[in-house]
Amino acid sequence: MGAARGRDHEGAARKLRVKTMSRMRATINSIRARLHHDEIAREVETELRFHIEMRTRANIEAGMTPDEAQPCGPAKLRRFRQRESQVL
Repeated sequence: MGAARGRDHEGAARKLRVKTMSRMRATINSIRARLHHDEIAREVETELRFHIEMRTRANIEAGMTPDEAQPCGPAKLRRFRQRESQVL
């Protein structure tokens, strides 16, 4: 019976450590975002551009003309910039 309680205690302690580390990571990420928001915004914009370009290529390969395939991309980027300005 005592061994079972010991395991329960170890499990609870492990959960507490995991929860604490999660909170610490979230806090560090929040501080990083505030200190380096320009860098993070550039990284996100670069990532979005990449995905938009890949989607545009896929649309062209699926039979769309470049003019038909392209308009969906810039609209998503504009929405990102609008949200970015709301957050920052």
